[in-house]
Amino acid sequence: MADFLNGYEQIKTWSYPPLLLPLILGFGFLTYFQALAAWTILTFMAFAFAMTYKRPHPALITTTLFLAPATYVNIYAGQNGAISAALLIGGFRLLDTAPILSGVLFGFLTYKPQLGWLIPLALLAGRHWKPFITATITFLILFALSIILYGIQPWQDYLAITLPYQRWMLEHEPIHVYSAMIPTPFMAVRHLGGSLFLAYSTAAIFAVLSAGTVVYTFLQKQAPRDLQIAIFATAVMLASPYILSYDMTLTSAAIVLLLLWRKPQSFKPLELLLLMLVWLLPLGVIWLNYIKLPITPLILTAFLAFLVRLLLKIKPIN
Repeated sequence: MADFLNGYEQIKTWSYPPLLLPLILGFGFLTYFQALAAWTILTFMAFAFAMTYKRPHPALITTTLFLAPATYVNIYAGQNGAISAALLIGGFRLLDTAPILSGVLFGFLTYKPQLGWLIPLALLAGRHWKPFITATITFLILFALSIILYGIQPWQDYLAITLPYQRWMLEHEPIHVYSAMIPTPFMAVRHLGGSLFLAYSTAAIFAVLSAGTVVYTFLQKQAPRDLQIAIFATAVMLASPYILSYDMTLTSAAIVLLLLWRKPQSFKPLELLLLMLVWLLPLGVIWLNYIKLPITPLILTAFLAFLVRLLLKIKPIN
């Protein structure tokens, strides 16, 4: 284990596959603070653009997203939740109007497999063949480009060091700021003192339920795209053991999409309370986990059930 951890120290906390390296190459020519500022501004702009493209009131939507707790978490940590959300939401919003570009965006998102593994199920369920094929080709191009630019060693390190270390962090690391930022069912069980078997079993159940929900959602041709995206964005938070609070830009986006589809006054008080809880979770999950009250997955499950109930109320197209 000592040799393993020493190997990880050589790559610090870089926890992404080398697919990401060609996409961020330009930031390496800037100083640290220049790169941080450029990354923060550009990724948020991409997120806002994906949400506001061809919509009324773009300034109001952008301001709402900027005030989201998840955005604060991303800015403070210098993280990638905004660009992940931009790629995912942009990909889904372009499914019908620009399927090739949609697939390219999904292909870029393969840098974060824990967010993207449900996408093929959604595309296949909705019979979106062009985005599916284009995403596959984009992944292969990024894979080849990463090897051409950096050689095979980064991939060897990713498989031999990074992935095992991530698993070790999930399974053995005590509660600290990192593990407290994980809102998944797996980590909830671990915070409560449950065994690894119970944690993985719980994660597997949630993964199956999330996958089934996504497939069912994208089989519904009558479903509004914004509602489909909101359901996907919520389901993916429950579908993997390894998700962090800065990835919850997706749940912030889900709430905004929901409010764009239905007016706030159409919701009941308890439903609005649920939306508020989900909105605040990116900040609250840390404190809930620290005090051993890991109820974030329950709140997200309640939100997902609420979204599915809205979907069930939509009359099918004859």
